[in-house]
Amino acid sequence: MYKVVDQIGARQLWAQGFDGTGINVAVIDTGVAPVAELTDKVVAVVDLSAEARVPEAQYIDTFGH
Repeated sequence: MYKVVDQIGARQLWAQGFDGTGINVAVIDTGVAPVAELTDKVVAVVDLSAEARVPEAQYIDTFGH
């Protein structure tokens, strides 16, 4: 993430006082690996994958992201 911060210019935005407050993000993907730091930040999940009907595979990234 260190390089990404510089690539997207985040340090300059942080210096101007932008910190992401009030911003919502939507991710549409084949799956997202669970990240402990995001557990209380994800407010809704919809599984539209073919695996949605498989209880052991719901909401899990079986495609290796």
